[in-house]
Amino acid sequence: MLDLLSDGLRIAADVGRIASAPGTSEERAALLLEPLHRLVPFQAACIFMLDTEGRVQTPLVTYGYDDAMRGYMTSPEHVAEIELLGLDRHHRPMRLKDLPVPRERVRSWVEYLEPAGFKEGLAVGLFTSDERYLGVLCLSTDDPDQPTVEAR
Repeated sequence: MLDLLSDGLRIAADVGRIASAPGTSEERAALLLEPLHRLVPFQAACIFMLDTEGRVQTPLVTYGYDDAMRGYMTSPEHVAEIELLGLDRHHRPMRLKDLPVPRERVRSWVEYLEPAGFKEGLAVGLFTSDERYLGVLCLSTDDPDQPTVEAR
């Protein structure tokens, strides 16, 4: 079991080191998946940024999602879903069990994630230091007990 106090500090330090390292945004996003996997044992993950002009998401990295889900992630409908869930306004990570709306109202869950065998997940909005919304990090797991409250 992950000791969230000591391991969590190590993971946070690794994430900070990777985020500030040289390289493209895509390269650093891909490197972030390893320390995040130590925190949440996910089967699929994505980090994407908002293109405010076109109201679409630009993926920096995707792992483990099928073509249909990757296509949906770049659609204006997905941006609307992010707004529905408040991920563009709230900084707190959100699990599927924490959703502010019934999961049946979340198209990505009903049409893509649940049919693909995912049971739970974590999403968190990404923001600049001056509070501007940038995008979202999503982790999906086939374990209904992951992520834990502590990992969230």
